[in-house]
Amino acid sequence: MGLKIIEAINEASEWIEFDGVEGVGQGEKDGKECIIVLASCSPSKLSGIIPETFKGVSVVIEESGAISIQD
Repeated sequence: MGLKIIEAINEASEWIEFDGVEGVGQGEKDGKECIIVLASCSPSKLSGIIPETFKGVSVVIEESGAISIQD
């Protein structure tokens, strides 16, 4: 994982504060690294909040449902 993607993910991790965002991490799209945003809502509801690219890295929003910690 390159420094550029690490820095972008570190900054993008603040998106977890937005309603509907369950997680932010590193993923892959079309063979290239991307920022993946896991959402408990439809990706279209976050499209005005989460950019399509961030710091030169593509952003992919995937509906994952709610994520919770299990004991």
